[in-house]
Amino acid sequence: MNHSDTTNTPQTPIHLWIIGVLSLLWNGFGCFNYVMTQSRNEGYLKDFPQEQLDFVWNSPAWVTGGWALAVWSGLLGSILLLLRKRVSTPTLAISLICAVIINVYNYGFGGAMEVMGSGASLVMTGVIIVVAILLWMYSRAMARCSVLN
Repeated sequence: MNHSDTTNTPQTPIHLWIIGVLSLLWNGFGCFNYVMTQSRNEGYLKDFPQEQLDFVWNSPAWVTGGWALAVWSGLLGSILLLLRKRVSTPTLAISLICAVIINVYNYGFGGAMEVMGSGASLVMTGVIIVVAILLWMYSRAMARCSVLN
């Protein structure tokens, strides 16, 4: 390898590792929550009101599928970001789009406001959407700077 081969590849900025690892933990928890909820893990769900559990378990199949796609594409996008792959950007976009669609349905048309309440659940939903937007924007910026290949 000659010296000129290494000068065209930008060094991985430390913030990519920090954001990548934090996003991996964040999205990993989303996947964990999905698995524990869908498998009806009693220990994990013991503190949730039955009305909320029934709401989740009786959601339309496309909503459950959208939730799965949102969390698993988020996790994959985080892994791809850490691997410095440009495809992390559209993968994180899929996660964001799915999260927005299912939450607009749940809170706008599905009755989540009545079942989940308008307080902490709504704030957490907002945080999830904002984090998804920021991760997508970060990945897009890293791709534009040629940090991702």
